[in-house]
Amino acid sequence: MKRLVCAVSLIVGMVLLALPTTAAEPAAETEIIKGTIEGKVLCKLDGTASGCCIGKLEKGIASVKGVKEVHINAKAGTASIALKKGAKVSVKDIKKAVANADKGHNHGFKVTEIKQAE
Repeated sequence: MKRLVCAVSLIVGMVLLALPTTAAEPAAETEIIKGTIEGKVLCKLDGTASGCCIGKLEKGIASVKGVKEVHINAKAGTASIALKKGAKVSVKDIKKAVANADKGHNHGFKVTEIKQAE
């Protein structure tokens, strides 16, 4: 009887180990502001750790209509964006500019969060 219990336990254990495990879903992008931005905002970015092509990234964001100035802190992975007075800029346009700045370089530039700057 003990052998049967041990054999069944062993088989059940092996079956459980063989079952595919579900990996935790990656955290969803946190985007506090949706739609349009105005005034001053802070973007959290992925892909800036190497410091490479930061000028291209800054120039790309600055080219979005309504953006007045952009300052990127590569080490912190942030971009401070100031918009022209009265301008409203689409979050989608900012994300597109970031993605376009990464074309051909594949640093992984990506907006992970946008929030109103204090």
